[in-house]
Amino acid sequence: MKQFVAGYSVARGISRLSLWCTLVSAMALAQPAIHLKNRTFTAGRDPQAFRGLSAKSRGGQGGHYIVQFDQPPQPDQVESLKQRGAAILGYVPENALMISTRGPLSLDGLNARWAGRLDREDKISPALSLLGLASSELGELSTASSSAFLIEFGADVSQEEMAALAREYNLEPMGNPYLLDNHLLVSGLLPDVIRMAEWDEVLYIFPASEDLVKGNPVVACAGALTAMGAVGQYVAKVSEGWDGPGRGSAEVGYVFSQLTSKLGVDTQKAEILRAMKEWERVVGVKFNAGTNAKAAKTVNILFATGDHADGYPFDGKNGTLAHTFYPAPPNDEPIAGDMHFDDAENWQIGADTDLYSVAVHELGHALGLGHSDKSGAVMYPYYRRATSLTSEDISAILLIYADPISATLTPTTPPSTPTPTPTPVPTPTPKLPTTLPAAPPSPFSLSLSTPLTDTTQGALSIWGALNAGTGPWRMNWYISGGLNGSVVVNGTGASTSWNINSIPLAIGVNNVVVLAADSAQRYATASFSVTRKAGSNPGSTAPATPTAASSAPPALAITTPSSSNTQVTQAAATVKGTAKSDIALAEVSWSTNAGNTGVCTGTTDWTCQDVPMLVGTNTVTIRVKDAMGATSWKAVTITRR
Repeated sequence: MKQFVAGYSVARGISRLSLWCTLVSAMALAQPAIHLKNRTFTAGRDPQAFRGLSAKSRGGQGGHYIVQFDQPPQPDQVESLKQRGAAILGYVPENALMISTRGPLSLDGLNARWAGRLDREDKISPALSLLGLASSELGELSTASSSAFLIEFGADVSQEEMAALAREYNLEPMGNPYLLDNHLLVSGLLPDVIRMAEWDEVLYIFPASEDLVKGNPVVACAGALTAMGAVGQYVAKVSEGWDGPGRGSAEVGYVFSQLTSKLGVDTQKAEILRAMKEWERVVGVKFNAGTNAKAAKTVNILFATGDHADGYPFDGKNGTLAHTFYPAPPNDEPIAGDMHFDDAENWQIGADTDLYSVAVHELGHALGLGHSDKSGAVMYPYYRRATSLTSEDISAILLIYADPISATLTPTTPPSTPTPTPTPVPTPTPKLPTTLPAAPPSPFSLSLSTPLTDTTQGALSIWGALNAGTGPWRMNWYISGGLNGSVVVNGTGASTSWNINSIPLAIGVNNVVVLAADSAQRYATASFSVTRKAGSNPGSTAPATPTAASSAPPALAITTPSSSNTQVTQAAATVKGTAKSDIALAEVSWSTNAGNTGVCTGTTDWTCQDVPMLVGTNTVTIRVKDAMGATSWKAVTITRR
């Protein structure tokens, strides 16, 4: 599999910054924030702040720094940085550059707003919390299980330096031909890899995918383009999307300005349009055919080779597959959103260099998304054959745009009232007393019962609980990426039950995503896969007759914790209870809203031990099943402080 770089390859083009843009002046009016995955902050004006910061470094008096400006850095400022010995490694939203220097650096006369290093916690992926990590425990980790991790280094760090540093921390580098130049795949203990974040050369640490560990062929993406370079894995928010600030809808044009001769014209158009439809199904974005590739809010789809006049020439077969520019801002028109594919590659449909898989990932960047830390997501930087968007991709894009149902609910403009003649003097509005601001809303989460993994039935029912949030809630569910249905759930309180009946299942694997939105437009998702097998007659798609259940479902009670909303400080909790049934009980199991599952000990008196607790709200669903397959469930909310 070839390497796909949907962005600026910093290892190959540190000095390749020939394309610049002028952003809207409104961005300069507010103090720009730095958007990282672990925090968003606005630094005080202090361009010399980096001089008072120290970190372990092999670079002598130099290091890796974020240099921020009040407005997008201009070419003369960038050129001056390079003349002073700095290498430009990429763009950091907003208005900042990640740079490296091997010696002392002066920012005098550059009109820089702030300069500083990444904090240790900035370099640690939130996804590592699934392995038992909490920020307050960084120095107190003790786990005996070995895992695989990806470490992103500065592009100026050599492979030899990267491997040597990892070995000093008892980490074993794992060779993989599909890795990006500034990534190192290692295996080892979580505490050891976390301590790597103390080094200046390390920029980010996140979980490695199973494909990387096994050496399966993958497509590698270094990040989508801005005119000032690529965006690192540590960055959270890059773009507001085509709809501007807030969560709205957008109509985006597209033009096929140049296609490849290696596939039929209709075939390649159909695959790229199929990728567009995949995103249209989950957000309020509509792609419309256009005629002018340089028009505003238009994605120019171009197959080209070598230097194609955008500042980022392609490198030939078996190299960079494609690159994409983020929307405006941070990119200016007409380049904003444009998708370029290397025509030297052996483009195919459903095999090897699969056009659909590359296009659906590229379109995520064209809509404004960065990279996910969760393996298996379409927007993870290393991916294989894509079929549909995952719940992770859907949650990310819904932070930028409205969902498709909300986008269609256009409010009706009331008719204007004729102005009377003469115009009456309005009555003064009494001044209302000042009120205290409302307290921030509680975390919103969605719990899902543990559904079957395979069945012969033609439909499936699921249930769960909505925790916190403000009702009424709207529940959407998607099957293999497509919106299948919607229902409104009414209720109040800390935990409100929901159920969805008769979700249709096709023969084969069905990927189901449930999306909940509360009245404050906050979102929570849950997902699962279920395989529908053919019934006893292979030639029929009719559902098989379900196994008869007992006359009444099992009775289930949770005794520990005794409160329906308990607070803990530990990283794991114990849940206990009882169950009764007219017939023998088969199993009691548990699942959490973070996706963890397990089987409890005992049945009539059961205990679920070592249930992982993430910081924040955790919903634990207990499910009991009798010998005939009848089930019951209850959920308890546990908040970890």
